[in-house]
Amino acid sequence: MKLVKQKKLFFTEGNSDKVYEVDLCEIDDLFVVNFRYGRRGNNLREGTKTVFPVSYEEAEKIYNKLIVSKEKKGYKDTIEVPETAELQEDVNSVQRDTILKYLNQALEGTYTRNWRVSKIIARVGALNFKEAMPTVAKFIHSKDSFEQYYSILNLIYFSDSSHVKDVLELFKIYKFETIVGRAAVAYVIKFGNKTQIDAIKSHLDGLISEGDISNLAVKFINAKPKDATLLYFAYLVSVIQGSYNKDLYNILQHVEFKANVFKSVRYIYRTAYLLNDISVFALISKRMAMSKPGFTSEFVHDGKDWIYASQELKKPNSSVAFSSKTKQYFINDNYKKLYLSGERDKNGFLQLAKAMLCSLDDNYDDAKQRIDYHYEYNEQTKRYNYANKYFPKYHQFKGIMYIVYGNSERFANNKGMWFDSSENHQSKREEVFPELWNNSPKEVIEILVNSKSQVATAFALNILNEKPEFYELLTPSDVILLLQKEDQQIVEVVLNYIKTKYSISKPNEELVISLFKSKNQKAIDLAINWFNKFKLDYVKSKSFTIGLVLSNELRAIEVLTSNVNAFSKQNFEISIEDVLGLFENPQLFTPHFLQAVSELVGNTTFGKLIKGVKNSFIIQLSKSAVDSNKVFAVSFSKIALESTYDLFKDSYADYICSDNPFLRQAGIEVLSQFPDSFLIENKEDLILFSFSEFQEIRKAIIPTLTRLITVDREIKTRLQRQLIFQLTEAETYEGLHEDCYETLKELFGRSLANLSKEDIVFLVLSKYEFAQKLGTSVFDKRIALSSLDVQTLVSLSKSDVLEIRNKLKTYFENNVVRISYELDSAIHVFNTSWDDVVTWACDYFEQRIDKNKWSAETLIYICDHINETVQQFGRRMITQYFTNEKGLPILLKLQEHPDKDMKFFVSNYLNNYAKDNVEVILNLEAYFTSILFNINSHRSSKTRVYKFLESESLKHKEVALLTVKILSLIMGSKTLTDRDEVLDIFLKLKETYEDLNIPLSIKMIS
Repeated sequence: MKLVKQKKLFFTEGNSDKVYEVDLCEIDDLFVVNFRYGRRGNNLREGTKTVFPVSYEEAEKIYNKLIVSKEKKGYKDTIEVPETAELQEDVNSVQRDTILKYLNQALEGTYTRNWRVSKIIARVGALNFKEAMPTVAKFIHSKDSFEQYYSILNLIYFSDSSHVKDVLELFKIYKFETIVGRAAVAYVIKFGNKTQIDAIKSHLDGLISEGDISNLAVKFINAKPKDATLLYFAYLVSVIQGSYNKDLYNILQHVEFKANVFKSVRYIYRTAYLLNDISVFALISKRMAMSKPGFTSEFVHDGKDWIYASQELKKPNSSVAFSSKTKQYFINDNYKKLYLSGERDKNGFLQLAKAMLCSLDDNYDDAKQRIDYHYEYNEQTKRYNYANKYFPKYHQFKGIMYIVYGNSERFANNKGMWFDSSENHQSKREEVFPELWNNSPKEVIEILVNSKSQVATAFALNILNEKPEFYELLTPSDVILLLQKEDQQIVEVVLNYIKTKYSISKPNEELVISLFKSKNQKAIDLAINWFNKFKLDYVKSKSFTIGLVLSNELRAIEVLTSNVNAFSKQNFEISIEDVLGLFENPQLFTPHFLQAVSELVGNTTFGKLIKGVKNSFIIQLSKSAVDSNKVFAVSFSKIALESTYDLFKDSYADYICSDNPFLRQAGIEVLSQFPDSFLIENKEDLILFSFSEFQEIRKAIIPTLTRLITVDREIKTRLQRQLIFQLTEAETYEGLHEDCYETLKELFGRSLANLSKEDIVFLVLSKYEFAQKLGTSVFDKRIALSSLDVQTLVSLSKSDVLEIRNKLKTYFENNVVRISYELDSAIHVFNTSWDDVVTWACDYFEQRIDKNKWSAETLIYICDHINETVQQFGRRMITQYFTNEKGLPILLKLQEHPDKDMKFFVSNYLNNYAKDNVEVILNLEAYFTSILFNINSHRSSKTRVYKFLESESLKHKEVALLTVKILSLIMGSKTLTDRDEVLDIFLKLKETYEDLNIPLSIKMIS
């Protein structure tokens, strides 16, 4: 930034001592007016009156206006800083004679100023000084390449086509190697005749081939090109031939700005600039603004050392390109072209602005909104204020900011990024030259139609909101394009427009089809409403019908399906070629849509409309690697004359083994139409399909199995057994049990009632739902509980089916005599895991079975049960039926029970059934040891045992010996809690039996 002139104004009154400084500065041939203000001696606050650089004339007006406004407020005692350069003073004062004087001096060899002559030539274009062109043209023959270069640029700028011959000679000297040669190329292409342009083309032919051009994408996208200049040469060829190169445009949209490649992109940018190829110029300008620079430092690493970037850039094979400085240069250059177009050629500005807006692409550009949260210190209030900065999309792209916000007062610029500090973001129009846009409906509509960015869309819609009459310029093809937009805001706007336009008249077929293709639900609803309103006309149209079939919208197929009879009655025929896109380009359609079309063709009368489907075509589809084509083959086979077997005998296995569920199901359906001989020959494989991991195969195989068991009776029994077996095994695949159950019901139906008793019991005792369901469904028909042995009856208590358990309970209740007679077997009913059976059984056996039926073994079995509830029942029964003859066997058996509660229960009966019975007591040694050594035993159980042993030991020496043996072991253990009790018993035994050997040494104390 170069200071042109500056004024300082001061305000002194009372306690005020303020300063206001105004600068007029140059930036790339344009100008800005900045200011600073605040208390004298303090840090001054900064601002600008030109968010976007302007011409010198405009800047000077702003500069003078600002000074006058401050002087009116009392600022005075100005100090004016003189302008910084003599030539700048002459030029900015529009003293064009000075330029001519300097140029003539340069031609005569008498020029002595410090300013380079090439800069003066460049000024001619910047000042739009056409009168100087006869003089400028003479510098084509200068020996200074920059003077030649800027003279050619001015010839192009002022459309001076009278020097093609001279410029072509320059090209022959420099070729494509220098800026002069490349500028000469642009000039000759722009103004030369065919022969002169062919001279350029002949040089290009030796540098790039047609093969190079056709393989540009391969060379440049995700690859490192061997010769990056091919991109530049390909662009020149496309310009000379006047042909749009889609691959080239796509490369420019995506290619990374790496070394060499960026050089070629830069050449294209400059050529597009000179040729006014605004679409390419706009695209590259957008890429320059939105791409990250390759380096930002003064130094780069060349692989060995850190060197100056300027040194590396001079190398023929520089490793770096596109610096932050270069990026800013191109951003400013783009803005300058845009601004000067607006000043000198409004139509040129309009076309360039349109191209730049249409170049924006939200899918590719890294353009994001941003908010910076921060506080600013106010020196006057001595407080920090909350001051956010709101950066819109493309905030670093000066040209776009100027187009969209050039008439705004809310934006500021900081380091090349535009932001809004206000909380209230305006949605009103803020573009530069609003009246120009108000008179340019065609351009506004083009922006809307070609927009790929929310910024461009919002720009066009803001204008259209004020100028709705512009919509009348929309062509039918425009409307169709807009309806396919991803931006639903555009679709909604267009919907409102066409609803009004076609409120009475019938919309054309293409429009209705485009509504279906839009993927917007409101648009599709409108299409269906229009179809229903004008159905009689639409169903007669072959093109409309084909449009629905190719719409890629499921609801369009629903329309065809629900109105299939109306369509099928029409006289037109749809050739397979009409819908060939479904098979040749299936990637353009969703799988669900293709499936729906296939079902429409194969399962409705609509398929009869499609003609020309040859058997060879069906076979070709069946062998296709594309799944949807294979599905279509099955659908077409339903309306084919050839047998299904002949069509699919070589491909059915590919269907069944496919990863696609639709194909697997289709394969099984095809198989069901194969001849009986094939089914019998492959019966083992067919049975296995019943247990496939894929549910669609398990379901689809049923019709085929129905045929198989009809023609082969032997296989019927085997299949039934395998299905039942699968029901009672763990499910290997989700849903297998249910499908086996359904298959059994469908294939065997009534014959299931003939299942054996063993099978039915096996099913109801299964842990799996569908086995239980099948068994229960035939249980009453085949099972009389009286015919079952008690062991089988008792097993029913384990069934998960409550209905079965209740039948068992009822049978027990009604057959007490039988149960009493076979009580030892019946009590195994307690082995169930079901609490309802246990609770019922405890009550049943206690109340319904006579006490004389209970043997000691039976009672012990109950007490020894693992279920605590059953144990409690057993103890209760023993208490009721504990007779002398049963007591001792029970006592001896129960002593071995591991449960502490049971051991405590047994201790209740020591005195009653073991007292004075030495034989029984000696047999209870293990019981006594278990109680006394177990730290988890009831304390009361231990106390009872100690007292019992003491009492019986004092009466019976055999018992005393047993007691000493047990207590000696206790004394030898580390369990000391019972030591006092043990010592007391030892002393009493010693007093009773002097010869008894006890593990104590007793000393008398006198």
